[in-house]
Amino acid sequence: MPKTIFLLFSLFCFILQTSFSFADTKFNPITIENAWIRLAPPVVPALAAYLTIHNHSTTDIVLTKAESTDFNSIEFHRSLIKDGMAIMEAQNDLMIPAHGKLALAPSAYHLMLIKPKRALALGQTTMITLYFQNYPSIEVEFTVKQY
Repeated sequence: MPKTIFLLFSLFCFILQTSFSFADTKFNPITIENAWIRLAPPVVPALAAYLTIHNHSTTDIVLTKAESTDFNSIEFHRSLIKDGMAIMEAQNDLMIPAHGKLALAPSAYHLMLIKPKRALALGQTTMITLYFQNYPSIEVEFTVKQY
C-alpha cells in the first residue's frame, strides 16, 4: 500500500511538472510586422518608430513598455489635431484589441525614441524590446527608412 501511494504521488508530481513546462512554451499570440524608424538628421533629440502589432488571442493585450540600449528612453505617443493644432500626447500604455491589430504609423500612435546614443543611417537596424502585460517580451529589429 505505501509503495502504491508513493508511485501515485510520483506520477502526480511528474504530470504537474510537465504541465508547467508546457505552459512556459505556450503559443505567443503576438506578431509584429513592418518595424521601422523614420530617418532624421543625426543631431535630433528624438526619433519616431512605427510598426504593426497583431493580437491573435481572444483577449485584449496591453503593451506596457519598450526599451533599447540605443536610446536613453522610449515613450508611447499619439499624434492628433486639437483645437486646430498638431500635438503629441504621451500614453502610459497601448492596447491591442482581441483578434485585432494596432498600427503605429506617422500622424498616429508611435514610439518616441528619446536621446539616441548613436547616429542611425538609412538602412541601419536597431533592436527594441517590447513588454506586454501577461505575455512574454518580444525583441524586434527596426530598420531606418526614408518616409
